[in-house]
Amino acid sequence: MIALINAFTDNILPILLASGAGFILGKKSDVSPGSISKVVLYLFTPCLIYKLITGSQVSDRDILLMLGFTVVLMILITALMGAVGKAFSWPKSIIAAAMLGSLATNSGNYGLSLTQFAFGNQVLPYASLFMVGNSLMTYTLGIAIASWGSGKKGNPLVAPFKYPFLYAFIVGLVFSHLRLSLPLPIDRVVGLFSDASIPTMLVLLGLQLSRSEWRRPSLALMLTNLMRLVTSPLVAAGLALIFTLEGPARQAGILQAAMPTAVTATLLATEFDLEPAFLTVSVAFSTILSVLTLTPLIVYLS
Repeated sequence: MIALINAFTDNILPILLASGAGFILGKKSDVSPGSISKVVLYLFTPCLIYKLITGSQVSDRDILLMLGFTVVLMILITALMGAVGKAFSWPKSIIAAAMLGSLATNSGNYGLSLTQFAFGNQVLPYASLFMVGNSLMTYTLGIAIASWGSGKKGNPLVAPFKYPFLYAFIVGLVFSHLRLSLPLPIDRVVGLFSDASIPTMLVLLGLQLSRSEWRRPSLALMLTNLMRLVTSPLVAAGLALIFTLEGPARQAGILQAAMPTAVTATLLATEFDLEPAFLTVSVAFSTILSVLTLTPLIVYLS
């Protein structure tokens, strides 16, 4: 019991307090989450990824294993959620929304923060690789699912190239492999943006939740949250054995797999008119319920 309390107060409570500040700010002011989200997406996150890749000792083999692990995990969880929806004869739009809610993992503003608090900077590069893999899947497979569920067209092959995180990842790999470095002024700016990314992500999480619409949960919503918070880390634990993930890689992979649904799911749902209210509530409820699932998981992984 003491271990659970310490895991909560040391790792999850700081995230709740920081995002709670953003939640209060969102309720008391007209600060737009969309504007801050663009700053995080186009400036802070790419710099964080670059710094994590160039500053880590992650080998090329570990990078491929982590990305492969993430891609396979996302495909399995999404397919499993689709099978559950088919079994319950949900409408196509709800099945697609549930699949998208299971696929889009909050491995950024929640996952990276929690990983750093729980396991330190040595695990952070692996968590960032999971985030890159999950983002790639969300903006490819996720767009394909949203397009199928709504009947609107989208190009899952083009979407990832619209966002700078992919280019930051590639540049980081090249610079790390060739032992190159940025000019000092640029490197310092990248460092400043990298340091600002995680606290800004936490405030943004609270701002986004402050705009959520609270409605009575349905069976589809509860099963989507169960898939995201419980089934996903269980499948990840099995895949970690298959992909021979050990130590920091295993900790990052399983912990990131247990993150709640990301706001990205709501953004795609709004873009494709795919049950946005369902996914907005899924983000809110899964984030709240994650306190109960992540606390014992941190103790287990420690």
